[in-house]
Amino acid sequence: MVAGLLLLATVVVSDRGPAVGGAGDRLVFTGLHGQSRDLFVQSLEGTPVALTDDEFLDGDAVFSRDGDLIAFASDRAGSLDIWVMKADGTEPRQLTTNPAIDVGPSWAPDGQR
Repeated sequence: MVAGLLLLATVVVSDRGPAVGGAGDRLVFTGLHGQSRDLFVQSLEGTPVALTDDEFLDGDAVFSRDGDLIAFASDRAGSLDIWVMKADGTEPRQLTTNPAIDVGPSWAPDGQR
């Protein structure tokens, strides 16, 4: 149990922990899915749903202030960069292309970037 939430079929593996989104009714977190680290979303009353299901390292997820987007770190382009996608896991878009490691995304106070 994590704050009264039972996580099924996954193990939370992020030091950052789950991030709360929207109206405080959802969590996004990194978990083990087979042999990979993927992103999951879970309502406070539901079961985890995989947002990513691939061989890449995905983590450090955080909701935008309105809960419509999720920023996260991923090595899907070769090195760890910052990406953003819709909260349902669709339309991933790379934001950084730095050869160094980019992790720990956060949103501006106005939630626009």
